[in-house]
Parts: sequence; C-alpha cells; structure tokens
Amino acid sequence: MIVDDDPGQLQLMTMYLSQQGYDIFTAADGDEATRMITKVHPDIILLDVCLPGQDGYATCHKLRELTVAPVILFSAKTSETDIVEGFKSGADDYITKPLHLRELVQRMETRLRNVSQQPQIKLYQDRSLTVDLQRRKVLRNGNTIHLTPLEYKLLVCLVRHAGEVVSHKVILKEVWGHCYMDGITNLSLYIHYLREKLEEDPENPVYIRSEWGSGYWFSVQNED
Repeated sequence: MIVDDDPGQLQLMTMYLSQQGYDIFTAADGDEATRMITKVHPDIILLDVCLPGQDGYATCHKLRELTVAPVILFSAKTSETDIVEGFKSGADDYITKPLHLRELVQRMETRLRNVSQQPQIKLYQDRSLTVDLQRRKVLRNGNTIHLTPLEYKLLVCLVRHAGEVVSHKVILKEVWGHCYMDGITNLSLYIHYLREKLEEDPENPVYIRSEWGSGYWFSVQNED
C-alpha cells in the first residue's frame, strides 16, 4: 500500500513497483488508509509524512494498532528530530526525498525478508491452548480468543521462541520495529493484555512468564 496525496509521485511509484512485481493499493490520506487497511491486508506500507488532515506520524500510530505489516515513511523532512519522530510513531524505516526507487525497493525487500526469516514454528497446542500461526487462530478450551494485531504479533514472537527468554530489546524490535523512550512500559502493558486473554489466572501465569530484568518467555506445557 502506498499512502501519498501527490498524484505524480503516486503514479511514478505505482508504475515502478508494479514493474518489479508488486500488487499496489493506494490511498490519498491517512483516513483512507486506515479504512482500507483491514480490507486489503498489505504486506508492506509506504507512507508519506506530509498528508492532508492527519500527518504521516499520526497515521502510522493508527496503522500500528491495525496491522503488523512493516511501515516505511518517506519525507522531504530530513532533520534528526523528524526522523526520530518517525521511528517513535512506529515506522520500521525512514527515507528522505527525493526518492531513489531502486534504493526504495531494496529497503522494502530487506524488511520483507526480515519478516520471512523469523523462526517458522507454525503450531502450539496443549489441552487448553491452541496457537495456530498458519491459520492465524488462537483458541482457549476450544473458544476463539480475539487479539488485536499488536497482541497477536507479540504472542507470535514469544511462541516462535518458545522455551527461551526473549529480551525486552528483541521483543520491541520484532513487534514494534523500533525502540522508543517508553517502550518497556508499553511492552509490559501488552503482556498484561495477553495474560488477561490467555491465562486461566492472569496473576499466576503459566504460559507468558517473566524473567525479571531480562524479558519474557513462552512456557511450553508438558502433558502427561
């Protein structure tokens, strides 16, 4: 998905990326992008910072609650403050204008490759909990658990590293794609959300365990 209000830029990017084999969806502003995102489910998002209405930073914040797809911001704003703001908004990468389309494609492919190279555990199942990564389904006692995209991505990160402690830094990188000042607090909040949905007793979790000062780990339950 490309989000840009400049028709000329949009046409140029669409034409070039189509020639590289990408199927393109476009939106002219942040509101249109957030409406479309759950219908088209893009693998990667290219998002202009300067948009009418809500800017690219605000749009990125909203998209982060709706999708786990990598987001690449692009902008004529080149100051360190602007770039840092981009990563704080949830972007995975930030490219300054003028755009060099060959470089853009390489950055896109790097982000997509990083996603595809994550450990490929596809199913966890015990008597109470099923996490089916291939079908994107989570069930407890046979009942579907509804997770937000960020909650699901956090669970995927932990399940793919089942049995190992995953550091705060690694989780933030894999799930949010960036580290921001209040990242640990935000991570703790989402761990709390997951425990409320997955655990029989969230105050005494058996699946999502804490390694104090280090990170979290998903505990595989051995059945007799």
